[in-house]
Amino acid sequence: MKIEIDNLNYCKPFVDTYEYSSLIIDEYNNLHLEDGENCYFEINNNKISIAFKPNQELNSEKVINAVRIIRKDKNLGKFFFPVKNIVQKDKYNIELTTWFKAPLLKNILQVPWLFQENKNIDEIDFIFNRSSDKRMDLLRSDFLDVTWPANGSSKEKNYKLKKYKYFNLPGNNIFTIRSSDTNFLNLIKNIKKEFEIEAIKKLNNQVDVVNSFLLNFDTFELERETYSLSEMKKEYRLGYLNYYPNKEICYLLKEILKPYVEVTLCNLGFIEDKKWITTHTDGQLLILSPTFFSKYSIALGLLADFEINNKMDLLLDIYSLKGEKIAKQLMNSKHYLPILSSRNIFWQRSDYNSKVFDNYGRIKKNAFK
Repeated sequence: MKIEIDNLNYCKPFVDTYEYSSLIIDEYNNLHLEDGENCYFEINNNKISIAFKPNQELNSEKVINAVRIIRKDKNLGKFFFPVKNIVQKDKYNIELTTWFKAPLLKNILQVPWLFQENKNIDEIDFIFNRSSDKRMDLLRSDFLDVTWPANGSSKEKNYKLKKYKYFNLPGNNIFTIRSSDTNFLNLIKNIKKEFEIEAIKKLNNQVDVVNSFLLNFDTFELERETYSLSEMKKEYRLGYLNYYPNKEICYLLKEILKPYVEVTLCNLGFIEDKKWITTHTDGQLLILSPTFFSKYSIALGLLADFEINNKMDLLLDIYSLKGEKIAKQLMNSKHYLPILSSRNIFWQRSDYNSKVFDNYGRIKKNAFK
């Protein structure tokens, strides 16, 4: 078997393509495969069988057409590259054969962007606001059922709200520094331990420590990197989007870097303003989110940027879910350095029996019933 892959262009980073909130809303709103709900997956070596429940909105022809269309997409299609062939067995059964064992495809095949079609759901109203104070006012007026988990504050735990429960759970987004300046990234990597201590102390229960782009597999220590202060600029502009706690994270980083270089912080506004694309900076604090619901998603999307000799072997391990084997290789890339991971912090009505959101921030089925 011979498989060729363009190591330099495997997958464009998806930070510019899929924004966290949009992906989560699409997952709830869009028709998509759901193992145990509208279909059943069975994996046997290099074969993945999918059986659809009869009389559902999904059938074999619709799924095959969706996969074929996505595979032609310049960026998203590369997630499906292990698929060798896809065959329609009958109206409600298909079988995929793969070039190698790739159980990760089960997660990828259930992505909310596979179909561009809405599913039948009860209506949910979203209130868009940029102020955490306004969110608390809405809660106090008994107006909301639940708050969004992406930008809640750990300090809200001290508030007293009679009709609501407070939740603070580990998340799956990763705060990362993106920069084309190797010396700057290596310097941050070398002071990262000191930065983590301050971040956990001053942003207690707001963020978690991370060393790799593969969460929950990174118990190892970072290796020190070489850098040259004489070759570095006297001042670096570090940009951040105007969401909590981005500014707070950048300020901590600035203070710890002060003995080495001067860092000026640059507020890049909100993601929909597009200011963050056009403003010049030497580095940016970005939040990378899973493009599909798996801890391997971010690493797979950044694969082209990792400085690894044999990316094909790494790719095989990722699709085989061999996290323990590869986590250390996913510590940093040419232009990205993971520094912290997020938490899901939200309020929901006390009369709901279980959590409204799962650890990916997805709205659970029947959460409001």
